[in-house]
Amino acid sequence: MILEIRLSNFFSIKDEVVLDMQAASIQTKKAKELEENTFVCGDERLLKTVAIYGANASGKSSLIKAIRACVGMIFSSHNYNENTIFAFTPFKFGGIGKPSTFFIRFLLEGIEYEYSFELNKVEILKEALYYYPNGRRSLVFSRDETKGPDKKNIYEFRSVIRRPMDVAANTSKKTLFVSRASQMDRDTAKDVFRYFNEEKYMVLKNAYNLYDGLQKLGITNLRQQQEAPMQAIFDGKDAIVLMPTAGGKSLLYQLPAVMDDTGKLTLVISPLKALQLDQVDALRSKGIRAAVLNSDLSAAEHSSVLEDMTRRGGLLYLAPEQLQNMAVADALRTANLTRIAVDEAHTLPQAKDDFRKAYGKVGSFIHSLPHRPQVIALTATATRNDVSRIRKSLGIPNAERFRTPLRRDNLHLCIKNIDNSKIRKGKRKPSTENVLFQSVERELSKWDEDGAVIIYCPTVKLVKRLCKWLKARDYPVGKYHGKMKHAKRKAAQQAFMRGKKPIMVATNAFGLGIDKPDVRLVIHAGLPLSMDGYVQEIGRAGRDGKKSRCVLFFTKADFERNKRILSHSGGNKAIRRKLKRLNALHGLVDSKKCLWRVIEKYFGEKPQKKCEKCCRCRQKSV
Repeated sequence: MILEIRLSNFFSIKDEVVLDMQAASIQTKKAKELEENTFVCGDERLLKTVAIYGANASGKSSLIKAIRACVGMIFSSHNYNENTIFAFTPFKFGGIGKPSTFFIRFLLEGIEYEYSFELNKVEILKEALYYYPNGRRSLVFSRDETKGPDKKNIYEFRSVIRRPMDVAANTSKKTLFVSRASQMDRDTAKDVFRYFNEEKYMVLKNAYNLYDGLQKLGITNLRQQQEAPMQAIFDGKDAIVLMPTAGGKSLLYQLPAVMDDTGKLTLVISPLKALQLDQVDALRSKGIRAAVLNSDLSAAEHSSVLEDMTRRGGLLYLAPEQLQNMAVADALRTANLTRIAVDEAHTLPQAKDDFRKAYGKVGSFIHSLPHRPQVIALTATATRNDVSRIRKSLGIPNAERFRTPLRRDNLHLCIKNIDNSKIRKGKRKPSTENVLFQSVERELSKWDEDGAVIIYCPTVKLVKRLCKWLKARDYPVGKYHGKMKHAKRKAAQQAFMRGKKPIMVATNAFGLGIDKPDVRLVIHAGLPLSMDGYVQEIGRAGRDGKKSRCVLFFTKADFERNKRILSHSGGNKAIRRKLKRLNALHGLVDSKKCLWRVIEKYFGEKPQKKCEKCCRCRQKSV
């Protein structure tokens, strides 16, 4: 248990800074309100947590780096040779040539210890260890290299450590005495070394590893919704994470993987090649070990990637179908497989229907592993029943569930019935398709060409016709659907992502894994097949947090069309499940209530107050 840390002359730290875990004796009302953050240990009242805060460049990161550098010395200095330069920089303005100091006071098995050392870039200058066995300060050893070459003058000992001079004789100016004594099996030193190297010190070790991992990923800090699931994952627990699109789900498995020791493997099961490649390219650009295993690789490439990743570790991305390959499954069983992340986990309950049947076999693969890894299931949308099915499918009954509210205040929802039957008698009725296309164009006329637009259509035929119609009116539009060749789909996606064709007309094949932060408008040109799909797709809008609009156009005929489609999409049980999801969406478009509240109720969230921004709320306020 850490009581106090003192540091000086490290990185941007010049004068001594103190991290003190002792609670101050303040009797004000506000201080008493914080008593739950304190506890009593012996004669002292200590803080459970402390906060390090300050302006940018004030030294917060330097404090963590300095602690890491000092602890690295304790862990590793017994391996240093005469050419070693210590891994820190003194304060640049006035600290060069002056010693840097580290002091820590801690409790070990109920006994208080004080450990300290001074050093410069190339050698240890001073070191000391005291303890309080009977409540009184007692020396274990002290060291002062400035007293000359004679070890007898440099060191002072009490009778705690066996044959201390033998250790001193083997301790160079590059080596901490505690580190060397631990390697030479001296009990007291071993106890102290173990304190730093095991669970008592992990809070500091992880603090730096977290900082270092975030730095590698190019991220400053965790978002609020990431903190609780990340802590559970750090604690080694299985987790089911429900987080809206753009919430930062991928970081929940990428960061622990980056922080892992060399050789540990994180397996990421994801349904889309494009998403896998995008993430791997991004990770590799930051110097992080990552690879994709897919059917596009030659046999030799496939074997090479598999062998390299299972031997050396990192992040390995693959589709669930790859696990059906015996060579892949066998290699993974022999790897140091630390965790498995199942992305788009809402597809698991659908696996037995028609989505990706291989998803339904992921749980069997996990069960077949000789050493069970940590399992993380991630999705943007899942009902309570879906969560239960995910638990059962993956074999994670005790997984902690984390749900981030679905509602995003920057998304303004609008639903419009464009049934042409409402056209007044005596006028020639335009076709439903023309009404739909004109409605889409009216929405596009409000778009100020800032950012991008996604228009979802329920059929390939409608994608083609709407795309042609918009091109004829000089809109910068592209199309995307499952019947296009892979190369054309890839080219269309790249043109959209790069802003060359900022309007994408697509089926629901376009969406999973699309990470374009500035989508300002999502239009549904027809009713989707489910509430889940609708929420997934509107989640593509406004990922940068800026105001964005989501508009759904529908007719009564859409619902009947979708029922016909779903009635031929599996067995009776599967059809019933799908119709339930469709009926939920039908309930949304017919509802007169706040749209966000209806969505929240469907997904098992406690409805919040009215958003006051959706079309239903605005109608009532008029």
